[in-house]
Amino acid sequence: MFLLASPVSGTTLASWQDDNIIYSGDGVGTFTGADYETFGWHNTYWYDEGAADGVMNDGFTTATTTSQSVGASNDYKAFISILMQLLIT
Repeated sequence: MFLLASPVSGTTLASWQDDNIIYSGDGVGTFTGADYETFGWHNTYWYDEGAADGVMNDGFTTATTTSQSVGASNDYKAFISILMQLLIT
């Protein structure tokens, strides 16, 4: 599991997808633009401080589209592993 962020504004999750970051969702319509939208589990979350409401883990919210903004004010948590790469190649 990695926490990812970008110091550059105006980028999206799709910008990382161009650099071979692979996204998966847990069903049709759960993660638009993901490489494997129906893989069975979400591998990418963003952190919403407002949703945390004092409980740190409650702030992790599933990414819903690869067009979501990535910038200095957004942190993303993504499960990226060699195993996932092996499963899809």
